[in-house]
Amino acid sequence: MEARSELKQKLSEILKEFMTGITKLEELGNTADNFLLRTRALHTSLSGLNGHLVKVQSLLLELERLTDEAALAIETATEL
Repeated sequence: MEARSELKQKLSEILKEFMTGITKLEELGNTADNFLLRTRALHTSLSGLNGHLVKVQSLLLELERLTDEAALAIETATEL
């Protein structure tokens, strides 16, 4: 009878450890999901930022071209 009681106790402890492991696994899964969501948000933000930087670079090149044209026009006008 005592061996049966010990077996029940041992099985109960194994089940408890198993359920604790399952809970930890679920917590890790939730943490991983949150990490992925934040990583995606960061990637989206970085992609948007990169797009804005490309636009800014294009605008700066256009402004530089216009500045050169204006300088040339002023130089031509002063020579006349």
